[in-house]
Amino acid sequence: MSTCGLALLALHFGALLVDSFMPFSIAQIAIPMASEYRPLAISLGVISMYATLFVVVLSWLRKRVGTTWWRRSHLLAVPAFTLALLHGVFAGTDTIRPAMWWTYVGTGLVVVFLLVVRGLTAGFRPERGAPPTAAGKAATTAPELSAAAAAASTTA
Repeated sequence: MSTCGLALLALHFGALLVDSFMPFSIAQIAIPMASEYRPLAISLGVISMYATLFVVVLSWLRKRVGTTWWRRSHLLAVPAFTLALLHGVFAGTDTIRPAMWWTYVGTGLVVVFLLVVRGLTAGFRPERGAPPTAAGKAATTAPELSAAAAAASTTA
């Protein structure tokens, strides 16, 4: 998934370089506040691009950096998405088109929904390598209890 995102980012970058309607230079795309066209909105996209690159590269290096730093780096994914969404809304020349506007609204709502689900279920996911909790121990002994209950019911 991350490689696909980087490919789309490269396609966007390349399309901006060859666009005759709204031409950009490499510096305007790569340096925040270097663009003359909506500099703040373009800068949001540039910052989002660097944050996304950071997250993706650390994903590729997950075994080298360790799970703890990999998880910490992924906390940048939400602000990177938010900046990219704001960049699209405020810098996109197609934002006024209803299909594009609703694409922004839809993707934003999906991400908010997933963040809420993630937040509400945070305590229900055991960490890898962590010792089992009381609930985990009960789940492992449940078959034994069932077998004992079945044995008791057959003797009664």
